[in-house]
Amino acid sequence: MKRILPLAALLGLFVGACDSPDPVTPLQESPAVASPMLVSAGGFLQLSSGHEHTCAVRVDGTVACWGNNRLGLLGVPANLGPATQVSAGWDHTCALLSDGGVTCWGYNGNGQATVPATLRRAVNVDAGGGHSCALQDDGIAVCWGGYTHSGEGVVPPTLGVVKQVSAGWHHTCVLKLDGTVACWGGNSDGQINVPPGLTNVSQVSAGENETCVLRTDGSVICWGGRGMGVADPPANLGIVTQVDANHAHACAVKADGGVACWGYNALGATTVPANLTGAVQVSTAGYHTCAVMADSRVTCWGLAADGRTTPPSSRVPPIATLTAPLGVREGSPIALALANASVPGYIGNAGLTFAFDCGDGAGYGPFGAASSVSCPTVDNGMRTMRATVMDRDGDSNEYTRPVRIENAAPQPVMTGDVWATLGKPYTLTLGVVDPGVADAPWTYAIYWGDETPAATGALQSIVAPLVVTHRFTRPGPTMIMARVTDKDGAMRSRTIKVNVRFPFSGFFEPIVATPAVNELTAGDLVPIRFTLGADYGMNVFASTSGVQQVSCDTGARLGDLLRPNIIGSGYEVVAERYEFTWKTDKAYKGSCRRLVVRLTDGTTHTAEFRFR
Repeated sequence: MKRILPLAALLGLFVGACDSPDPVTPLQESPAVASPMLVSAGGFLQLSSGHEHTCAVRVDGTVACWGNNRLGLLGVPANLGPATQVSAGWDHTCALLSDGGVTCWGYNGNGQATVPATLRRAVNVDAGGGHSCALQDDGIAVCWGGYTHSGEGVVPPTLGVVKQVSAGWHHTCVLKLDGTVACWGGNSDGQINVPPGLTNVSQVSAGENETCVLRTDGSVICWGGRGMGVADPPANLGIVTQVDANHAHACAVKADGGVACWGYNALGATTVPANLTGAVQVSTAGYHTCAVMADSRVTCWGLAADGRTTPPSSRVPPIATLTAPLGVREGSPIALALANASVPGYIGNAGLTFAFDCGDGAGYGPFGAASSVSCPTVDNGMRTMRATVMDRDGDSNEYTRPVRIENAAPQPVMTGDVWATLGKPYTLTLGVVDPGVADAPWTYAIYWGDETPAATGALQSIVAPLVVTHRFTRPGPTMIMARVTDKDGAMRSRTIKVNVRFPFSGFFEPIVATPAVNELTAGDLVPIRFTLGADYGMNVFASTSGVQQVSCDTGARLGDLLRPNIIGSGYEVVAERYEFTWKTDKAYKGSCRRLVVRLTDGTTHTAEFRFR
């Protein structure tokens, strides 16, 4: 259950008594008497019992009333703002609002429900028999309504500043700043005869024909009460934290959380349930009594007629702060958390558990101790994230947050050799990396960098790459660009460089390529022959072709690259080969030369020569 702090923070004061009829007046009927029991109702901060009804302030500031609804006693105004305290009188009820205002309802025959327009911000309100009183934040007591013959509704002009006001049936009492008590109004049973020398009072409660006070040492003193025993608190009462008097009896909350009652036991009003513990406030009525427990439950006993001992269930749901990003990129997780989770006013272990719905259609996961979750994203769009916190009573609160998932562009992944042979099949593997794994199909276009049309199609899976073959129509370096687009239109491209070379056959005899060394006689004519698979014209030769002297021992270059003496060149159509004749120089005798043939595809082909 939920531990709710009592309303003792209200200047350290408790609500005064509500009034009841003459205790010796017989009832006209014989209603059932409730057996002492603990009522499983919680979520209340403070309560006040009237003659036949009780009202209480819930944790959320709303007011609940139960019992007899005569004269509209249970008719809490629909527009009543958040309340911090409520006081139930004989036939009317008053509530202190969070803004310091006061609202009253019920019987108004003596003006007791007509709050003065001049009342400034109040900090304490008390409904009596036929009048009401409030304490302003400046310490001035204000009363309205009441009977003219007894004057309980007329505040003495010399009263001055006080700490608390309590309205009884025909009398009113206040607690002064110096810890003394002053009372006025009807005095049929000595209820306004404050004992001489009474000091060190911390709380006062004016009942029907009796008055009780709590002193700073925790002791209780009462007077009046028609000889019904209310003026004689039990000798073993011990330390008391709050007292309430009404209808010739009184009840007190003890320091250990127990409740003790004494005086006139009308229909079990003073018969405290044996298992009652943890009380923080008690309020007496005509024939029933109610108490607020530390866990915010309300326990009532005495006359059960009209449901006056059965408060409504008012559980307090837990609250939390939902934290979630406004948006994320596709593939990035959504961090969802319920922070600062608690049950308002409850200071114990509430047994909170949490459940989350990532908005992906899977629904809620199980409740657990983790207050956060990481929600994966596989596609763009809007998601409604849901999170619920639940306490051990099963009360819960759900929070929702829309999160936008922005589309992330797919990344093409290409693998292929950096070299391709002109006119021969070239193999390219195309895949895609996309954090939005649900973005299929991915359409692609591969631009080969030559005059051929782009290869197009669709990838259905990021785990199944595509293998594409192509025959290049143009030699030399080229850029292959692959462009991949997901189903939502996000696009990204990637390029790789491929060097397209001629299908060079190698040198035909009598020439062999490096590293072999060709032995020649200086001055000989050397036929240089090779094929590229087709006639591409004579512009296949780069201008940087030539001959250079090299070391016969190490092959190291010994001279610059010089243009060779070519006396004939061309393309033999029948043989489908290039042929040119190199006239060597007689000066080459005894040296070594390297023939360097560079083609416009960027390739270099060499042959080594030793001249004798």
